[in-house]
Amino acid sequence: MAQAAMSFASGMNAGEALKQADEYLRSQQYEKAAETMVVYLEAVEESKTPRVVAKAQSTRFTLAKLLINLGKSEDAVGVLQKYIDTPQALKPRTAMNMLAKSQLDAEKYKDCIKTIERALEFNANPVVQVTTSSEEEGLGEEPEPPYTEQDICTLYQTMGDCYFKLKQWNASIEPYNYVREHGTDQRQGYAIMQIINAMIEMKDFEGIIGLIPQLYSTSARYDIRVNMALMNVAAALRRAGEYDAVLPLYRMVLPRDELLAYQEEELKKVRLEYRMSAVEGMNWSEEEIILFGPPPEVEETVEESKPKAVTDLENLINALRELPAYELNVK
Repeated sequence: MAQAAMSFASGMNAGEALKQADEYLRSQQYEKAAETMVVYLEAVEESKTPRVVAKAQSTRFTLAKLLINLGKSEDAVGVLQKYIDTPQALKPRTAMNMLAKSQLDAEKYKDCIKTIERALEFNANPVVQVTTSSEEEGLGEEPEPPYTEQDICTLYQTMGDCYFKLKQWNASIEPYNYVREHGTDQRQGYAIMQIINAMIEMKDFEGIIGLIPQLYSTSARYDIRVNMALMNVAAALRRAGEYDAVLPLYRMVLPRDELLAYQEEELKKVRLEYRMSAVEGMNWSEEEIILFGPPPEVEETVEESKPKAVTDLENLINALRELPAYELNVK
């Protein structure tokens, strides 16, 4: 990315690059904004002047968010690591959370687990990492608040996902159990489903049967991935001869039309969160304008420029639409 940025913005000094990046941001030219921010950061890399370091850190944080939204998690990893390890990182908790998500997306699972452990340790005892703050700058900004309970749940869920991806089934259960005990209804359902999946791999069928009623009591039953996983769990139990547990599982799988209707409404909400129209290609409604203000002049509709949260949900919905009919199998 740095090479492309240098070619793109050659000849700019630091001030010009920063001004140009701001202009690109305002006009929603996010790729060019990110490239120009890299030029600025390289130009001020060696500066020790407090104001320059502070501005570079602020730019680094914005660049990382841009890269994540552009689907460039691997590029975001290096930017966030530099931000966290440089003085005047005013949002170290948020940055470590973003870093963990980026490492998960980039399939750097072991690094992600280490980041989460560091984040949890820092949250409990911020003074252990003195490089993430600079007491002598006196910038007057409010200190970053500690993680909320749900922030901590997000970190534990990500840790569980990493262990799961590494096929360390038993290790994944402890972080998922934290989410099961402290998370929101949706998170609890996801965590229970993942514990069940880990138990399938460990052939702990007795444990699975005990968790099934807990899963059904959560809103995770509307999650496409959970419903697909339920079918896989039922198939695994049937192959293992655990027939008493199979029928209740199949009955938990929701009909395709009901799942699609629920998730399409969820997609509208996610799009609105990113200041996109509720449905791609449609104009904003009066209600949306009242709630969220005037829409951007140019809506991002190119696949590469959509936020990852939007494309992930769209892909799940499309996968469900293309899935062979399953309703007869689960009645």
